[in-house]
Amino acid sequence: MSKQLEAVIECPFYINYGDKSLTCEGLANGCGTTHTFKNNKEKTEYILSICGKSGGKKCCYHRMLALLYERGGR
Repeated sequence: MSKQLEAVIECPFYINYGDKSLTCEGLANGCGTTHTFKNNKEKTEYILSICGKSGGKKCCYHRMLALLYERGGR
């Protein structure tokens, strides 16, 4: 399901995902932040319900990064 799952992601801050993890743009320039889940099922559910809906805007991490861009921090 790898490419099918990746096709669902709408979040502009998404970088990639791996086994039980999801990597997004980091708060510091040039860095990434990795979110680790208990298992792949949790990761998949998170991607489908958060990253793949409304541009990822339900994610608190998305809100922090969007605010950073809005305030000219990027």
